[in-house]
Amino acid sequence: MIKEIKEKWLAALRSGEYKQGRKVLRNIENNTFCCLGVLCDLHSKETGEKWIAGGDFRFEGSYSYLGTHTCLPDGVMIWAGFTDFCNCNPNLGAESASQCNDNGQDFNTIADKIKKYL
Repeated sequence: MIKEIKEKWLAALRSGEYKQGRKVLRNIENNTFCCLGVLCDLHSKETGEKWIAGGDFRFEGSYSYLGTHTCLPDGVMIWAGFTDFCNCNPNLGAESASQCNDNGQDFNTIADKIKKYL
């Protein structure tokens, strides 16, 4: 992962600016983000790419980003410097980033794991 982007992601997760949600990158109803959604939002702010509301009945109530609702899109992975394109969900030790998020770990704990493993 590119160090500069990693540092921005860590800062964003710890900033208190993002309310944590589960299961999707970004929830429409309460504007919550999973940890991967925060990285997508940083990409959006830097590139001007837009979040799109809805678009897939399975994920009603969520935004999609670059065509996905639940995992990192290829464009974000390339931008962030991930090299494992078979895994659109970074591995943070024994769990993936989304597992850490959806199993109830808070953004500070996830940021600590990102710092350690990525």
